[in-house]
Amino acid sequence: MKNFFGILLLMAIFAAGCKKEDEPRRWVVSYTNVTLGDQYNLTTGHFFQPSTGQSVLLENTANVQKTLAMMFFTENAGANQFLTFPANGENASTWGTADIRLFTQNPNGLNFWNHEDMVSGMVYAPPSTTTDQFDALMSNPDWKAFDDFFTNKNASSQNLEFKAHYRLRPNAGDVYLVQFEGLVRAVLCVRNVVPSSATGGSIRFDIIVEGREIWENNSNAMHLQPLDPNN
Repeated sequence: MKNFFGILLLMAIFAAGCKKEDEPRRWVVSYTNVTLGDQYNLTTGHFFQPSTGQSVLLENTANVQKTLAMMFFTENAGANQFLTFPANGENASTWGTADIRLFTQNPNGLNFWNHEDMVSGMVYAPPSTTTDQFDALMSNPDWKAFDDFFTNKNASSQNLEFKAHYRLRPNAGDVYLVQFEGLVRAVLCVRNVVPSSATGGSIRFDIIVEGREIWENNSNAMHLQPLDPNN
């Protein structure tokens, strides 16, 4: 009988180990000092690429459009600033986009992109969320901690639903929950906003982006998520 229970215990331990080993990989990657320029900024990248943490100039968007997830533009001499997503930018605008080269410049402006390659998203500013909380999360590159933070700040839901597709007038110190294509999630902290200047406006932020093994062959997520730094 003792041998029987001993065998059962060994089988349970083995099964638990296999289950943990078979769990799909999930990870987070942090990027600091990401800067996006508005339409008047000719030197700073205009679109955020979450797979690399880079900002990509409008002139360099050909063939990488489906990897570009966020953008920044301004209106009314910088009075309105928008942090949004390529598929949602036109609807975010208050005054229209006819004079905004990020939309109209041929052939790389959004008006000339394949609509199927344009990333949509949602962004939400959870109440009572501080830069200290974000910094603590950023110092702990653990997917479980990221998931707990996102879920707790989002009314116990892992996904954003019925949230805005842009932020109007983002401010330094704002912390946002972000989700690309209803899949890839991120937590973003605005560090600085320049509404307008002689060389154009810009926004600078730090951001934590998640990745999942199950998305590596998902056409809506595979081009957006960062590579697993541990694999």
